Amino acid sequence: SASSIVIRDTITIDGTLIRDGRGNGAVDSVVLGGTFIGIDDVAPKVVSTIPEDKKIGVAIGSVIKVKFSELMDEDNAKKSISVKIIRNKDGETVSIPVSGSVSYSMLEKEITFTPSDDMEKNCMYQVTVSVDATDTIGNNLANEVKFRYNTIIDCTKDNTIVDDDRTTKLA
Repeated sequence: SASSIVIRDTITIDGTLIRDGRGNGAVDSVVLGGTFIGIDDVAPKVVSTIPEDKKIGVAIGSVIKVKFSELMDEDNAKKSISVKIIRNKDGETVSIPVSGSVSYSMLEKEITFTPSDDMEKNCMYQVTVSVDATDTIGNNLANEVKFRYNTIIDCTKDNTIVDDDRTTKLA
């Protein structure tokens, strides 16, 4: 749903940015004062993740970062992320929630999930950012976002590696 933005302030526009139909620029800056009302109906998006989707060899002490296209409501953004193990080191499909803490940086427009403990080696993790994440106006995230990654292999043990389509299995 669209939300109104009301600004009661003075806006100064650099005259070099203003052009008429023939391309002539204004000489002076233009000052507009009063109340400006606009509609923000643009849904925020996830623009990047760390680690990237389908990354292999992620260090077990890594944090997870999700960057948004615009400023987010801190509480909703922090509540929107969940992390779970979806494939264990033996190649078995599982669903094990990962606990951790979440912080939000307004400067970076980014949430950071820090697992409570190091992640397990040779496991596939899935991160979900739900549409419950909203921008500061109240617009929900455009789509639920899911991405996966695999942690580093434990070279001191036998490992089972299963690809996404479950056709290749190495032990």
